[in-house]
Amino acid sequence: MPDIKVTKGGGKLAVSHPTVQVSVKGGDKVTWQSDDGHFKIRFDNGDWDAPETKAVGGKHVAECGPFHTPGRTLKYSVIADGHPDLDPDIEVRP
Repeated sequence: MPDIKVTKGGGKLAVSHPTVQVSVKGGDKVTWQSDDGHFKIRFDNGDWDAPETKAVGGKHVAECGPFHTPGRTLKYSVIADGHPDLDPDIEVRP
C-alpha cells in the first residue's frame, strides 16, 4: 500500500511521492498522512470518490482504494486552506 506524506511549509503543499503506482491484482490502497494539519484529496473529473480526511492519533489521514480499472492514471489534487493546490498522480496497473 503506497503511503504518502503530505507536508505544509512556506505557504506550499508537498507530497513524499508525486506519482505512485498501485496494483489492481494486489488490491492496493493509497494512504495520505499529515502531521501539519487538515487537507483534502479531490480527484479530477470525478474519476474517483474523494476520501474523507480524519484525525487519527494526532495525524490527519485519508485513504482510497482498492482500485479496479488498470491502465489509467488518476489525476488528483491535494487541497489545504491557505496553500495553492498540488496536483500529483496515481498510476493504476494490472
